[in-house]
Amino acid sequence: MRTKRQYSYSSQLADNIQSLIAEKQGLGIKFYAEAGRLQEIDRFVTENNFTDAVITKEMFNLWSAKRPNENESNRIIRVGTMQRLSQYLARMGYVTYISNVKLKWHNKSFKAYIFTDDELSRLLRAAHEVKYNGGSKARHIVVPMLFTMLACTGIRIGEALSMKRSDVTFKGDHAFLFIRSPKYDRDRNIPLTIGLSGKLRKYLMEINLMSPKSELLFPCKGGGEYHNSTMLYIFRELLYRAGISYGGRGKGPRIQDFRHTFTVKSLRKLALANADPQTVYPFLSKYLGHKSLSSTQGYIQLTAELFPYIIKNMEEYCGYIVPCVEGYDDEEAY
Repeated sequence: MRTKRQYSYSSQLADNIQSLIAEKQGLGIKFYAEAGRLQEIDRFVTENNFTDAVITKEMFNLWSAKRPNENESNRIIRVGTMQRLSQYLARMGYVTYISNVKLKWHNKSFKAYIFTDDELSRLLRAAHEVKYNGGSKARHIVVPMLFTMLACTGIRIGEALSMKRSDVTFKGDHAFLFIRSPKYDRDRNIPLTIGLSGKLRKYLMEINLMSPKSELLFPCKGGGEYHNSTMLYIFRELLYRAGISYGGRGKGPRIQDFRHTFTVKSLRKLALANADPQTVYPFLSKYLGHKSLSSTQGYIQLTAELFPYIIKNMEEYCGYIVPCVEGYDDEEAY
């Protein structure tokens, strides 16, 4: 089970790094991942014998250089962290170097894979056929419930794997999930349909008997949290059993494509129902835990591309946001 890691800082930037973290957390922002990257900067400053108590141009240029075998998205995240630290130092009155480089995450090689209804049916059928194989004795009930949840709610795989049983509440026939989002501090409550709520109620009874000591909703062997690599292996096995071709690393389908599929089909349903986007899109964005409405708007472009017969309907309501959206979701893939 994951525990929150404690970070320490020892360079001449340490006090200001800790003050920045305290400021963010005082505003209710968790800032865990950023704190880890700030520790990397702290070590970088010490290891490269920088003595300035601010960010210098030399320091920034060395830090921002692309590392061997590093993809561009990871480099952008690293550079952005140092930029934010430098901006904080400037706010505190320090004379510090602030780069005017505009970071833009380009991922033109990736295109979301949208599962057809038949493919989803085959994938979930394959998940329900998983057998106990000497590993986790609960895998044959965890896998079908987990992938059903991903397909029917669009939640992120990381959110699902870290979810606790206490995060599930029932009000009558409906279940509600409290999701502690690892991204952007977008914790939220989402409702489930009556049908999915009934499946989840039955699942909870079974998992409480099979893994009574674990708090996790989807525990692996020993009651801990499934590792990403294990879940990726299981997913690719399901693709094979469902007869869906896997294009290779970076090409998909990916587990994240359950989320893409859910969102696109939700937007298609709303468009066909002539729903008022000004009313429903903010709710959908909140449901998905997007950082901003612009992340949801990216799916509008994808929906229009996949279902051209409804583009006139979509443009009538939201033509001003359909063109030229480069990304579909601001999160990492696997």
